[in-house]
Amino acid sequence: MSNRSFDISQREFVFHAKPLTLTYVTSLTDNLYLNQLISGLLTLKDEKILLEALINGSIEITADVTRQEKMLLSGCSVIDYEQQYYILETRSYPGRSISSPETEKSVRGAKDGFSENIISNVGLIRRRIRDNRLVMAMFEVGKISKSDVCLAYIEGLADDSLLQVIQERLTKLNVDEIVMSDRALEEVMLGQGYHPFPFVRYCERPDIVAAQLMKGDIALIVDTSSSVILLPITLLDLLQHVEEHRETPFVGTVFRLVRMLAVILSIYLVPLWLAVIQTGELNFRLFVKPENFSMTSIVMQVFLVEGAIELLRLATIYTPSALSSAMGLIAAILVGQMAIDLGMFTPEVLLYCAISNVAGYATPNYELGNANKLVKWLMIIFVGLFGRYGFVTFHFMLLFYLAHLKVFNYDYFYPFIPFDGKKILQYIIRFPKRANKCRQ
Repeated sequence: MSNRSFDISQREFVFHAKPLTLTYVTSLTDNLYLNQLISGLLTLKDEKILLEALINGSIEITADVTRQEKMLLSGCSVIDYEQQYYILETRSYPGRSISSPETEKSVRGAKDGFSENIISNVGLIRRRIRDNRLVMAMFEVGKISKSDVCLAYIEGLADDSLLQVIQERLTKLNVDEIVMSDRALEEVMLGQGYHPFPFVRYCERPDIVAAQLMKGDIALIVDTSSSVILLPITLLDLLQHVEEHRETPFVGTVFRLVRMLAVILSIYLVPLWLAVIQTGELNFRLFVKPENFSMTSIVMQVFLVEGAIELLRLATIYTPSALSSAMGLIAAILVGQMAIDLGMFTPEVLLYCAISNVAGYATPNYELGNANKLVKWLMIIFVGLFGRYGFVTFHFMLLFYLAHLKVFNYDYFYPFIPFDGKKILQYIIRFPKRANKCRQ
C-alpha cells in the first residue's frame, strides 16, 4: 500500500537472499513488542524458515491484499515475503484505563466498566463467563471506517432465529461508516426512525452484560465505544437496575417499587395535576389549586419551567466540572426565587415541575428517561387543549402505539401485551436467587 501517512512505517530486510518488508502503524502498535520483532528479524538464521523464526502468539498467513491492509490499519504488523503476508498480532490501542461506569453506579459489587478497547471489553466478559459455549464472532462494518463489531452470545441459550437475523444484517450492512459506533449501528440495523422509545439497552457494566448473556440475550460490542448493546429487550427491561441485586431480596424489592413509583410520577404528576385543577368537580389534597389562575397561563408556565430545567440539565452536562457548581447556583437563584418574586411563575408550577423532574432522574436508563420526558410533554399538550378528555385520549393512543410496537418480532410492551402475570410479578418483586440441581 502507498505510504503517505507519517505513522505508517516500513523496514526492509533480506532473508534467504530474498527481500522481506515489515510494515506497521506506529500509533496502533506495541513499541516494546515491535522492537523485539525487529531485533529478531535482524538475527534470523539462514537455516530456519520464516514461520519457525517468528515468535508470536498469533500469526495469520494470507495472500489477500485487502485482508492484510485491513489488519495493518487495525494495528497488526505485516511481513511481506515471497508474495505472502504474515500478519502478526502487535496491536496496542490508545485509550483510557478500566474505570467505574458513570451512568450505572452501584454501592456494592464490581466497579470495573467497559472502555473504548474492544479486546479489553471482550476480556471483561470472558472473565465472568468461563464456558466454551460463549461465542465471540467478529464482523467488519463500514466501507470506509471498517469498524470492528463483536457479536457475543451463549450457544444454546440465545434465540437461533434472532441470531440468524442479526448475523445477516451485520454481514449485509451497506454503509460507509459507523464512526458514532453503537448509536450509528443501532440506527442502521434496527431502523430506529423517529420512534422515541429505545429499541436496545446500552450497558457499561460487564457484570450486567454477562448476566444478560446467561439469560439468553445477545450483545453487540463495538470498537471505540464504552457501552455494549443488549437485545432483545422489552420496555420493562429498561427499568432494571443492578443495585436491586446487590441488596437483600426484600430491600431490593422496596428499592424497585420506589423507583417504579418515581418513574410514574415523572410522567404523570404534572399532566394529572393540570387535569385535576382544570376540572372543578374534583378536589384532591395532593393537588394544590392556584388562586385566580388561567389554564392557558398555567400551561405556558409549565412549558417555560420544563424548558428552563432542560436547559439547565444540558448546561450542566456541557459545563466543565470546575464551573458547574457556580452555574447551578446562579440558575437556581434566577429560575427559582427571583422568578416567583417577579410573578413570572406560580409556586405550584415550580413545585410540581421540580418533583416531576427529580423523580425522572430515578429512571435507570438514560434513553428511556428522555422518551418518558417527551411522553409527558405530549400529555401536557393534550390536557391543555382538551382537558381530562385529552388525558384519556392520549392514553388510548399511547397504549395502542406500544401494543403494536415490535423489535425483531418481539413485543415491546410484553408482559402486558400479551399478558403474562407471572412475568409481571417477576419485574415487580426481586425474588431470591436459588441454586439449581446439579447437571449430569
